[in-house]
Amino acid sequence: MDTFRTMIVSAAIAPAVRALAATWPGGAGMFEVPLYTGSDATHYISTGMINGTIADQLPYTDYSGDEPVIHDGDLEALVEAINTDNPEAGATVEQIESLLAGADISTQDWRDAVERLGLKTEPQEAE
Repeated sequence: MDTFRTMIVSAAIAPAVRALAATWPGGAGMFEVPLYTGSDATHYISTGMINGTIADQLPYTDYSGDEPVIHDGDLEALVEAINTDNPEAGATVEQIESLLAGADISTQDWRDAVERLGLKTEPQEAE
């Protein structure tokens, strides 16, 4: 069953995350929408339904209640799934942890997540 997530990653890791997501069922084309803190894209977003197993294996913050709840995920299971689906990936827990350090994964509507992070959907002119 698919699960909703909003995932925002820094521009620095976007190419690696795009390549990784492309190994997931339905993951091709993720992280193509830029977000801005100024005139240049600093982040990329992907939001919508993703594979439920992957969603549960990724760490994320649930904003559905009164207070945010942080879920650790299961990186070992995620790495095993990545390497099973794409043996040439050769992913390690350390690599995935490194990528996730530049990611914000939540259950928030994309507009709320973008606002929470102080990002914009359009480039901003210097003031």
